Amino acid sequence: WRQVVWGRHLVLFGGQWGRESLADTWLLDTVLGGWRQVAESQPMPTGGRARATALVAGDVLLVCGGESPHPTEHGACVRWGDLWSLDLKAPSKLGWVRVHGGHATGCVLPTRTLEPSLALLHAGRTLLVFGGPEADPALVR
Repeated sequence: WRQVVWGRHLVLFGGQWGRESLADTWLLDTVLGGWRQVAESQPMPTGGRARATALVAGDVLLVCGGESPHPTEHGACVRWGDLWSLDLKAPSKLGWVRVHGGHATGCVLPTRTLEPSLALLHAGRTLLVFGGPEADPALVR
């Protein structure tokens, strides 16, 4: 799973349980105690995510990259090069939103990214995605 801080909450996203990659999101209130699952709404990041990276920008959770088990090839993984956002104040309103890449939108992401580093630049207007291990072509489809 990936964890980030949002105000007085610890936010957990995804992770892996055996061969299953998870796509659930949980909030821990660090003042009052207690966990709360964020309402699951579609679409969710495809296939769940293990080894993704997360960042909070204001009230928005950003999840980038990661991997999930390949649906038909045992032992292989699908590695993702996408970016998803979730409004933590109103997660049921829009649900997860896939931020599309490409030069036309000004959003260019590394492909098949595992555990990249994320940083916000220019007063939160620019997201820098960098690093992460290279994919093993034998395991990536």
